[in-house]
Amino acid sequence: LSSRENVRSWRSLLVLLTTAYAFKQTACSHAAFTGTRPSKANAPMYGGFVTAVRATLPIIALQAKDGGKNDASEIDLDSLFMERFKRRREEVHERTMQKEWRRPPNPFLNPYELLVEVLDGLRRPETHDPQSGVNVLLRASTESWRDTLRRSVGAPTDSDDDSVALALLSALGRRNNQFGILVTAPDAEEYVVSFPSEALDYGDGTCWVECRLRGVDDDALLVVMGWSLQKRHSDGAWLVEAIDWQDF
Repeated sequence: LSSRENVRSWRSLLVLLTTAYAFKQTACSHAAFTGTRPSKANAPMYGGFVTAVRATLPIIALQAKDGGKNDASEIDLDSLFMERFKRRREEVHERTMQKEWRRPPNPFLNPYELLVEVLDGLRRPETHDPQSGVNVLLRASTESWRDTLRRSVGAPTDSDDDSVALALLSALGRRNNQFGILVTAPDAEEYVVSFPSEALDYGDGTCWVECRLRGVDDDALLVVMGWSLQKRHSDGAWLVEAIDWQDF
């Protein structure tokens, strides 16, 4: 038999056995609810189906032998699996594109949205890329602030962003680090973001925003930050120029 015929044969068998198992579980659940034990007396609700499955097995083998040319259900089953796969792929692609669209630097994000996206990326990085949040911070920073971050971990001047991001993540995630709250370090508290006042726009392409991190459980004030932002000349996207920090 060809590999495709084998797949169809085993897939049909799997569907039948899965359905039989579901019937059996239903019977067992009914027995547990009524206080009775499955037996020949109360087995008809699933026993007949199991018998039908056993009777169908030779037919499956026969269909596999002749290539399943006359089995329309097999074709429908293949189409169903393919349709589900395509739909799932499209949903994942759409969510990824929406996330990429909002990822800073982005000229459509205002100062508050920029800060929320950066902070959210730091504490909720991609599952397959733990340093993705730090990479977002680096991309959303001016050259001078990116250089400050690079020097803070002692990275060489010719280091690429991925190397700097890895070093930053390692440094921020250490225990007893005041900045560990940003990357959800093991000993860090969970927080919510709040903005107690409006952004101070200087009218020259720069602004200043106060951002506070408060405890999730008790609303305690954990951190007060002052973010200095600067617009990028090419598209007007806000970038991080500096961050003032005060923790409690």
